[in-house]
Order: sequence, then structure tokens, then C-alpha cells
Amino acid sequence: MVNLPSRSNQPLRLHDRRSLSNLKVIMHISPAPFTTPPMPRYRSSGRWLSGWLIIGIVLALSLFTGSAALAQSYPSKPIRIIVPYAAGGGTDILSRVVGERLQVALGQSVLVENRAGANGIIGSDVVAKAAPDGYTLMVVVGTHVMNPYLYKTVPFDAIKDFTAITLLATSPTVLVSSPQQPFANVRELIAFAKANPGKLSYGSSEANTQLAGFLFNQRAGVDIANVPYKGGGPMMTDIVGGHLATGFTSVVTALSFVKAGKLRVLGVGSPKRTGSLPDTPTIAEGGVTGYDVTSWYGMFAPAGLPTTLRDRLQSEIAKILADPSVSERVVALGADPSGMKPDEFSQFVTSYAARMALLIKEAGIKPSE
Repeated sequence: MVNLPSRSNQPLRLHDRRSLSNLKVIMHISPAPFTTPPMPRYRSSGRWLSGWLIIGIVLALSLFTGSAALAQSYPSKPIRIIVPYAAGGGTDILSRVVGERLQVALGQSVLVENRAGANGIIGSDVVAKAAPDGYTLMVVVGTHVMNPYLYKTVPFDAIKDFTAITLLATSPTVLVSSPQQPFANVRELIAFAKANPGKLSYGSSEANTQLAGFLFNQRAGVDIANVPYKGGGPMMTDIVGGHLATGFTSVVTALSFVKAGKLRVLGVGSPKRTGSLPDTPTIAEGGVTGYDVTSWYGMFAPAGLPTTLRDRLQSEIAKILADPSVSERVVALGADPSGMKPDEFSQFVTSYAARMALLIKEAGIKPSE
């Protein structure tokens, strides 16, 4: 057996040598307290470097070379882009346009997978719980970061549980009416609303367009009542049929009606004019100072995605969106291509979430189950 060291200064001894007959080396253990041996010091350029510093440098270099090797070998299997909305919508179409070209750039299959439900929460939760290895990506719209303020239970942090890769495109909200209405632009609408209080209403199909109407009332000093719809299609039908005076919707939803001459765009909700409607003034140009309600499409990955992979994906996608054959398709959909760098996009998302949270609170929208 081995005796435990006592409080005396007697050395630790090994006893019962019969049980240790096969032991080839018998160690004599000193009772002196254990201390960490001093790290070696190396002389470089006339200065002494601590061994701990040397180890830190080596570790940093190994991590860097490991990340570089990972980026070079990526991808080695198919990549999936999860779209947490139904097939055929603007997000789905844009994801497939980018995905087609991304698989050519990366030399690997890119599959778009629709996981619709709960305003995008179901599909987003799948991505939040996936491995941050670059093989599970996600494309969402701005309501992704609004969901925590619209629903009581969201199983993830809409910002912290994801890595922001790039802003794919923006699509401004537009204020539309039928050509039969007695106003042709934003200034005329405001004048009519003030002269006829309580006679006008606007349609909205989801939280973003409802907030667009709330902000318009607030900034323009009018009181136009909101009529909520379950979708943009039914709302367009009522506006075209003269059953609803105005409505807020996306360019993607309104563009076909506008081209057919069935809808009139009174103003564009972005700070600057959009490429799909270059001759249409912004709502701010119409006298509503500081008005900005823009829908956006962004690509994310699970939190913890290596920076090298994040930057490579952003770089490839930016090249794709800058290609005229792609940018023209995006503009035709009613959106403006971007390709924003990751850090800038992350700041954009955080700022947008804070602004929407304030608007939701001011509008009195209560979280639902």
C-alpha cells in the first residue's frame, strides 16, 4: 500500500514490497509542496520573451491555420438554405436565384428547403439549433427580428442565436391606391385625409405593413383607420375593386398590378427611390419627413459560424448580386440587390430590431400566443 503524506517532514515510503515485486522503478517522493516550474524565457531582438507568450503565439497561429484550412476545404457536401416561409413568395424566389449561382461558385449543391409556419419561427428554430459549420443557412425578412415583440414565446434569440452573413436585397413598402381615388400622390392623400376625417382606411397584411400605416399617421398628422388582411392578395383585390381606399404592401406584391394599370403607387417607403419604380417619389419626398419602412432579405447561419466561412460566403454572394444578369432579375422582382459586409449587416439588423420594437410599443401591438 501507499502511505499518505503526514504533517511531519518524513518522506513518503512504499511498503509491502511483496505486492510491489513487479515494480521495476520505486519512486521516492519529496514532501516539498508542488510549485509550477518556471516557464523558460527566450531572448529575441535583445528582449526576453515569456514562455507563456510563446505558447499563446503558437496557439493563435494554429487556430489561424486551422480556420484557413477549413475555409479551403469548404464545402465538402451539399449546403441547404432554409426559407421559413411558403414556396413561391419573394423570399423563396430570391433564395433560389442566389442559390443557383452559389452552387456554381462553390462547386457544391445548394438546396433550398421551405420550413413555413408561425411567421417564420418554425424554420428559424431549425437553423438556430443546427451546427455552425456553414452547411445550414437561412434567408429571412425583417419580421424575423420583430417576432420576439409579436409573440409571447419564441424559442431562440433572434439576434444572438444567429450569425449575420449578408443583406441580400431590400424592397421598400409602398403606399398604393386605385387610379379611381381622388388623390394621385402623398401630398394629395394627406390633404384629403385632413379635409375628410374618418372617411379613409388603409389595408395591411402583416406587422410590417401595419406599422407602416401607423408611422404614416404619426408623421403626417392624419388619422387613417387600419383594416387588417390575412394576405397581400386579398388586400390588392379590394383596393383594385374600390372597396378599400389605400394600402401598404411590398413592391414585390404590388408590381404586377401597377404594370397592369390597376394600381397607383402614391409613394415609396424607403429613404431613396427604388430601381423597380424609378419615377415614383418616396413618401418622404411627399412631405412625410423621416419616413422609412423598408422590407429586407438577409442571409444568416447558426451562431458560432467561423469568421473565415462567414466572410467567404458574403464575398461569393456579393459577387453574385453584382452580376448584371442576377441584379436585373432581382430588380424585376421589385427588390434592390445589396451584398452588405457581415459587420455592417449585423449593425443594420440590431438597429432595425430596436427601431421596430419602439414602433410596436408605440402602436400598442400586444404579443400573441
